[in-house]
This record gives sequence, C-alpha cells and structure tokens, in this order.
Amino acid sequence: MMTGNCDHLSVRQFNERLTTVKPGEIIIYATGFLAADIAGAFHNKTPTAADLSKVAEAALLASVRGEAFLTQRRVGPKRFEYRAQKPNGAAGKAG
Repeated sequence: MMTGNCDHLSVRQFNERLTTVKPGEIIIYATGFLAADIAGAFHNKTPTAADLSKVAEAALLASVRGEAFLTQRRVGPKRFEYRAQKPNGAAGKAG
C-alpha cells in the first residue's frame, strides 16, 4: 500500500506477519520517511493517511508488549526501512 512517498503494510498484514514469522525474523512494515510521510499525508488529506499512521502505531504497540524490536535502516536520502524483529525467546518479553 502506498501513502504519499511511503510504501507500507496494512495493520492486518503487519499483525498477520508478526504472528507467523519465526523468532529473529524481520518484518519491513514501511519504507519511506515515516514521520514526514504521515504528516504530509494528513496535510494533503490523502485517503490512506490514517492507514499509515495506524501501522506505525501497531508496530509501536507490538514493541511495548515485547512482541517486536523496532529498528530503522537507511536506504537512501530521507528514506528508511522501518523494521520489526520478532524477539528470540524470553529476552523479548516485557515485564
């Protein structure tokens, strides 16, 4: 799904992948410049602006629950891969 300059998963796709990936595997849930792309999408009244914001929120909530570690990888100028890695075993459990 594209929103502005950001290619991203839907919340449903993100949650499905998070439940099916093996520990240590990485999900790329968005590629772009997330904060700027969300702001720009809402400013431009892009129909999928809320979808982009919601997948970012879903990733953050997964991290807070200990279900994923969130990282970024630069892939170009003002362009990043936003990644969620499923933790290995008990190390990822928040508590």
